[in-house]
Amino acid sequence: MNLSVFSGELQAFYNSGFRVSELTRIRIKNCSVTNDSLAITIIRKRGKEITIQNAFPVRLYQEVLKTFHSGFISPKEFLFKNSRSINGFYSRQFLWKEINKYSKRILGKPYSVHGCRHAHASSLLLLAGATRVSATLCK
Repeated sequence: MNLSVFSGELQAFYNSGFRVSELTRIRIKNCSVTNDSLAITIIRKRGKEITIQNAFPVRLYQEVLKTFHSGFISPKEFLFKNSRSINGFYSRQFLWKEINKYSKRILGKPYSVHGCRHAHASSLLLLAGATRVSATLCK
């Protein structure tokens, strides 16, 4: 996969904080855009179904559709469709390998998929902290 195609998946991965298996298994039918807000229903560990609001920007969702799909889009297709795979989706191992490869090339060091999850969580904590501070200052 080249970087321009992969960047949409990587951006969605970082913005959502999903596990690799959750991201690769998102189907079109599990995505819903309402009032410029994207809701994605995913299956968590142990089969728990959960809907995440604003997992990533609607603009990114639209770019992913253009990049990974052409022509008619079936609701049953995976969001990150892999036309070379029998299953129709990218494997966890493939995504791990690609992130490691491109992080070495771009950042000069390997970066793990799990590191993206932690970076997402850290950014949310920083945002929450900044919100609390500004709320306190505005009182």
